[in-house]
Amino acid sequence: MTEKPEIPPGLPPSIRESIERKRYFSQHPEERARYQAARQSRLHDHFLGGLIGAVWVTGAMVLGILVWITVAVIQITKDPGVGGWLSGIFGGFVGALISMLLAMLPVFIVYPFMEPLDDDDADVAAEGAPGAPDAALAATLTELEAVRQQAQSQIPKPRPVFVPIGAGAFFVFGLFSLEFHRGPLVAVVLLLLLAVLGAVLGAAVGYSGAAAGFFSLDKTYGALYLQRVVPKLLAGFGELAWLPKAEPPLDEIRRYRMFPPWNSADRGDEIQGQYRGLPLSICGLSLVATDNRSSHTVFAGLLTMLTLPRALHGITVVSHRQGVFGDLAERWRDLGAPQSLQAVQLEDPVFSKSYEVQATDQVSARALLTPAFMERFMALAKRMGAASLLVKDDRLLIAVPTGPYNFFLPPSFREPAAARARLTRLRENIATLLGVADAVIDLDQSARQLATATADA
Repeated sequence: MTEKPEIPPGLPPSIRESIERKRYFSQHPEERARYQAARQSRLHDHFLGGLIGAVWVTGAMVLGILVWITVAVIQITKDPGVGGWLSGIFGGFVGALISMLLAMLPVFIVYPFMEPLDDDDADVAAEGAPGAPDAALAATLTELEAVRQQAQSQIPKPRPVFVPIGAGAFFVFGLFSLEFHRGPLVAVVLLLLLAVLGAVLGAAVGYSGAAAGFFSLDKTYGALYLQRVVPKLLAGFGELAWLPKAEPPLDEIRRYRMFPPWNSADRGDEIQGQYRGLPLSICGLSLVATDNRSSHTVFAGLLTMLTLPRALHGITVVSHRQGVFGDLAERWRDLGAPQSLQAVQLEDPVFSKSYEVQATDQVSARALLTPAFMERFMALAKRMGAASLLVKDDRLLIAVPTGPYNFFLPPSFREPAAARARLTRLRENIATLLGVADAVIDLDQSARQLATATADA
């Protein structure tokens, strides 16, 4: 039997998965037939749902145009002058927008209950399929799927029949109660608006109980999924654990001014444990500065905390320069710190132009900030954004601005627990986080290697 060639490295995950899926199906034709049948059924359901949605949206747009024309005609008839034209055109436009949004509300109410169309069917991600989880994770996913199915059975069933009932009832009510003395166009618009209002109220009645149960269970299930799945994914990378709420050293970050002044902090999830032989912690962090008028984000990204194999003397802080008005030399004065920080002059003009370095021990700071360290630090900043650094004794903290991205986004309650897309995304996100840790560890290792070589010379 001819051995199949290896998949070339470096391909995007989506292409690799497509190749693996084709290989798997070529070896398991019965799985291909079952997968295609399930997908065909979902395609039919989504086509029908999409058709209904398209008709509804088109109707909402037609209603908006009718409202716009009706309001414009009424206003211009009342006042043929410029004022009447302006109020008719702009007033009709506002009325059209409100009418369209009102008409589309039932679509937004019904949308969460549509089954997702996902190429990564749960059956395909079963044990033995390409990219399948290991046995322990597969067992956990099976348990989670049972929990999800049981929870779904507890959600009250939506009753879409209330949508046409509400629309019809309000339409009939309008026929017998409104006085149509302004003309047929106004009558049609009013009746349509009443029908839309009835459809919205009908959707609220028919879906409110199901929506409340859905979103409540969705949040609970998402938290349970992360608690059960993420630790098993982390086990493939090292002795790492996951905490749903991090406890970063905010006091030290504020005390040593790694960032401009900030008022509030939002802490994300955290990975901690042993990685490449070193104690490691990575967490999401967002710092916000607020004044009387507005607020802005000072930092949003990842804070990586690493315990070094040897302690440095004193404290070293590297911050990105904020410009003339944010001269960092002024910010280090009167901090009330037990040790005063002083500016460190470095020989690298490119690094000094972008970063301000403060330290309590000049010799220790220069031993850390070797040419290799600064080169790697700037390469990391170029790839991910302007980073900040704090080294205190044997602890190294580096903050990388990745933006307010949630690396541990739980799956939707609508997704099968074993859907491969979610597992792949979580694995990739963990690899991204640890890639930042790799860069930090390489920074420290390069500094130690060069310092050792210099000492030996």
